[in-house]
Amino acid sequence: MEAPLQSQPSMFRTPTIQVRLKTRTETPISSTPILVPTDVTRYSLSQILNHLLENPTPIPYSFLINSVYLPSTLDDYITSNSVSREEILEIEYVRSVLPPKWQARWTQDDWVGGVSVRETGVLTGGYDGVVRVWDWSGNVVSKGKSGEGALRPVKCVKWTDDDGFVSGGMDGSVRIWEYEDGAGISLVLEGKGHEASVDSVDYRDGKVVSASADGTLRLWSVDPSDAESAETPTPKKKRRTDSSHPVKVPSRSCCC
Repeated sequence: MEAPLQSQPSMFRTPTIQVRLKTRTETPISSTPILVPTDVTRYSLSQILNHLLENPTPIPYSFLINSVYLPSTLDDYITSNSVSREEILEIEYVRSVLPPKWQARWTQDDWVGGVSVRETGVLTGGYDGVVRVWDWSGNVVSKGKSGEGALRPVKCVKWTDDDGFVSGGMDGSVRIWEYEDGAGISLVLEGKGHEASVDSVDYRDGKVVSASADGTLRLWSVDPSDAESAETPTPKKKRRTDSSHPVKVPSRSCCC
């Protein structure tokens, strides 16, 4: 008589582990651990979670273990981190965020050195020495020339709170511009002092901070009256040699 078929040996069964799913941003579930196979992937774990939450429409979730996103399977994490299969694995779930998708492509004549955006438009600086204002349809509505020669590239730009912006150049200068819709761009102030290119600028409350490849940060006032007083100091006060004051530029329209 033939021997009866034996049940499948446990060595061929899919290993399992207890996990506790928790969240800080989504709808929570019971803290009771559940048993899942270790070959579960993010997608299949997301299916399990949607079932537990009884979501009418499936929601994609991502999972973190000790602040690290789950790799291809739980087994990969368990093996890589020498996790005991006897312990309860704490897993945090968050809603998956799809990567951004580009919607349009705008082209300049040369390398783009800097960009700054606001509701009314996009500001760019280029290695061709030109600053440009674009509308959200990708049209250049105004542009101004920052400089000439080998050191003309604009490395960075930043909108200010009012109708204007600041730029930093490879020539070490910080320039303050005015922009008026329909009237164009005009250069108002120009600050010199850095010994290398200005690679980053930021603006707040009437002040500009510039960061340069010369290893220094400089604080600038964008008030033209400050620039005028800095150019003509009174004899009673010794002029500080470590202050940074932009020089007022005669009003003119900048165009290319």
